[in-house]
Amino acid sequence: MPMFSKSLIALVLCLFSLNVFSNDAKQAQQIVEDTASQIKSRMRDEVFRKDFKKVTVYVDSLIETHTDFELIANLVLGKLWKEASDNQKQQFKTEFRKLLVRTYSRAFMEINNWTINYLPIITQSDETRLIIKTQVIQSGQKPISIDYKMYSEGEQWKIYDLIIEGVSLVTNYRTIFKNDNEKSKSLDSIIDELKVKNTNALK
Repeated sequence: MPMFSKSLIALVLCLFSLNVFSNDAKQAQQIVEDTASQIKSRMRDEVFRKDFKKVTVYVDSLIETHTDFELIANLVLGKLWKEASDNQKQQFKTEFRKLLVRTYSRAFMEINNWTINYLPIITQSDETRLIIKTQVIQSGQKPISIDYKMYSEGEQWKIYDLIIEGVSLVTNYRTIFKNDNEKSKSLDSIIDELKVKNTNALK
């Protein structure tokens, strides 16, 4: 399954730091900055950093409250989501979440020094949706742009897509699963393949 390589590695640097509890965009960015700093500090622990299972548990706990995995799964599967049973939806959401968590966890373990530049936030007219624009800076590498599409749910902001170097995570995976389905693969077989990849990744 295709990955974003360096762009995907860079995205994890602040994806899981978005713990936003206010409709104020400036406050949202400040929380992003503060939390990103805490994550960077945590990953300096070499013993923790080398324990893949511990890192995945840590990452999963960070994304749980501020990422809308059901909406992401819906957007990623598109037509397949509408046709899926409740059980299939739950299984896909669970396995797709594991896929993202293990991928991001591995990336955390492979990167060292990084900083984040925060660009002007883009807000929608109704102020319930916004895009936090950032650049991830790593020594000796070209800056990587990462945009976080978020919507407000009560007093909490949630992520529902990321744009990495102009490429939407949702659109990218939707194309992958659409192509798989067109190759006569059922949703059940797609879910089974994800289960196998996720299980093997922890071995």
